[in-house]
Amino acid sequence: MNHLTMTINDEQIQIKEYQGTRVVTLADIDRVHKRPPGTARKRFNFHREHFTEGLDYFVLNTDEARKHFNTMAPNGLILVTEYGYLMLVKSFTDALAWEVQRSLVNHYFRAKEQQQELPTGENLLAMAVLEAQKLLEAKDQTIQHQEAQIKELAPKADYTDTILASKDLVNMTQIAKDYGMGAKTMNLLLKDLGIQTYNGNQWVLTYKYQNKGYAASATASYYHQDGTIGSRMHTKWTQKGRQFLYEVLKQRGILPIIEQEHLYKRAE
Repeated sequence: MNHLTMTINDEQIQIKEYQGTRVVTLADIDRVHKRPPGTARKRFNFHREHFTEGLDYFVLNTDEARKHFNTMAPNGLILVTEYGYLMLVKSFTDALAWEVQRSLVNHYFRAKEQQQELPTGENLLAMAVLEAQKLLEAKDQTIQHQEAQIKELAPKADYTDTILASKDLVNMTQIAKDYGMGAKTMNLLLKDLGIQTYNGNQWVLTYKYQNKGYAASATASYYHQDGTIGSRMHTKWTQKGRQFLYEVLKQRGILPIIEQEHLYKRAE
């Protein structure tokens, strides 16, 4: 287990390597970039389809995270490589972000290559021991992976335990807020997923998802400029529909804020 640390942007982070590759956690990225906790995870989840596992990031299960990094991560631990890091922080365009990117890439990710030296006798012995340890760890990882496949997933997160317990109809603004988005962004996301479409000034479910009890139409009254009363139809979501959206978005790595915070705290 590696206990060496490095200081980036006045933040001390533990040097981490996995399968011979230097990596960082999403929490590390938030810290060195001085971003609110959960920022990197949110961006990773939103763009996850563009990342390649094994190249841009690794996912460790609970046992692997504890064994390799002594970290409690009930929902798994995401490790980001140099490639994944550069993809993730493309949208960080402030002056500090550019400085941190350069420092993290040159002094953290690539330091291993820059500081290689010819091995001494003691180093050769240490390398042999390390190689044997890696072989044992690889075997253990295979066994743990097989065991993890038959274990039950981590306990259901707070979102379904608390928010979905409500029986009231909710509008898209409230649902989007749960995920840290605006209603417009969430509506367009659901449109891209083929769940709803815009028809007659109202978002409605596509034919595939109609008559499943996911949503209901509600009428809202308003005043015209001439003082007459008009009405407009709005789509509101049932808790069954809200649960449906939760499962669909979760499959795509998009989690509500309350679960993002939950994962972040467990990963620290």
